[in-house]
Amino acid sequence: MNIVFKDFGIARKFKERWRGFPRKQTQTRAFLPLTEENDNQVASAPIPRLGFSSRALMEDKYFLKCILVPISVAGILQCATATKALEFELKGTLETEGHLAFGKVMQGETVNFTASVQNCNWLVRVSSAKPTEAQTYRQISCNGREMYVIGVNAKVGGASSWGGSVAPEGVPFYGPVTTLPVLWLAFGASCYLDKHPAAIVPPYSADVIRTQALLHVSRRTDVARLPEFIAFMADGTDWKDGVPRKRAAPYDSGFTNAIYTASGFTKVGGSDVPRDFDLVVFRQADTGRSSTDLETEFKYHGVVTNISDHCTLKQFVPAIPANTEGRISDTRFAHPDAISPQQFSYRASNWLSVEQVRELPGFLKYAESQEGLKSFVPILVTRRTREDE
Repeated sequence: MNIVFKDFGIARKFKERWRGFPRKQTQTRAFLPLTEENDNQVASAPIPRLGFSSRALMEDKYFLKCILVPISVAGILQCATATKALEFELKGTLETEGHLAFGKVMQGETVNFTASVQNCNWLVRVSSAKPTEAQTYRQISCNGREMYVIGVNAKVGGASSWGGSVAPEGVPFYGPVTTLPVLWLAFGASCYLDKHPAAIVPPYSADVIRTQALLHVSRRTDVARLPEFIAFMADGTDWKDGVPRKRAAPYDSGFTNAIYTASGFTKVGGSDVPRDFDLVVFRQADTGRSSTDLETEFKYHGVVTNISDHCTLKQFVPAIPANTEGRISDTRFAHPDAISPQQFSYRASNWLSVEQVRELPGFLKYAESQEGLKSFVPILVTRRTREDE
């Protein structure tokens, strides 16, 4: 696949094109199935195919002046002047597929999802679309300060087991299971993008060490300001093995790592919510001659089936199965500059406050180890050439 990027003003063009579609404000009460009959305000947009290097992006003064700065300023102004409450709740399905060598495609499990958003609080939950005896689900949420993750295996008529984690607000992470972070990007990332408009950790990344990617973003102009287009730029460093290594040419200056697009936006209260979204993740081609020679690695396709302008949640901390105990990984006390935060693990039957965790056995030793951590500048490991010898 050859992906070509020719115009750094494309974010502005996307905004002008998508704003031009006619939209009517509709009032939605309770969960309403999203069909053409119920919603006549769909604004569909073509999925762009782009590719550009991070070096070119950083050197282009027009882009830095006319794209990054306005996005940052707009984010601050929107956050400060918004008067309508951001609130919605929706349900849908998410399909995934992995692209292997020699053109082989592996279909991932289709999951049902629920997303609840209220201002900067959000919760995303996924469960298997196939009925099983075990009511298994995974859930990530944020109450504006802390982020909670829980995975539950609730057997019908039997004991439930679960494990979870708690961390400061950030880009969600669930190890190799990337469906939850991708759904966060579609519906819950608005407040985080306001504070981090130029670069974030890729939510689709399952790497050992996740580093930030430069963003090329177009967002809606309503109170929710959800993204309708994002290009994630990988730099010239490979972190997959946990050790920074310089990528081989022609990818040593970076490449387009992923493209997110959303379409079919529906007015829900004061928020524009997409009916469909796609995320395509790329990898460098084995025989690539240019940084725009890329291969598809993963695809995500989400469809919203039901939506409401009212959030039913009273709190955004996940419920823990009654009378059960699970293991919690806590990174609220990790060194703020650590490139790979260390967790403090303990068993509990409920979510513990910061004060309660500090009283647990082993915490003092953990805290002392965090004081010894220092931030460091990654050293790019390059291959030796004949000129170096």
